[in-house]
Amino acid sequence: MEIERLKALKVAEEREQVRMQARRKGALVIVDQIQEREIERIKQREMLQKEQEQMARQIENQRLAEIKAAEEKRARNLRLIAEVEAANSIALAKKAEMR
Repeated sequence: MEIERLKALKVAEEREQVRMQARRKGALVIVDQIQEREIERIKQREMLQKEQEQMARQIENQRLAEIKAAEEKRARNLRLIAEVEAANSIALAKKAEMR
């Protein structure tokens, strides 16, 4: 009788150990999942930040290109005005000579 009771206690203890190991494994799986999700969130934040920085650089480059184009257009217009004024001066001088 005592032997059977001891065997039953041993079996119950082994079952409890198996159950505890399963709980520990389950807890470790949950902890691993939490860590993986956190790592993924960090990667997503870093990727978003890089995209935002790249977009800001592109916007700045476009702004600088537009400023440069406007300056070149202004310089071209000033040259054309100077050429027209020079041509007008020459035409007025020739006209004055003909009188």
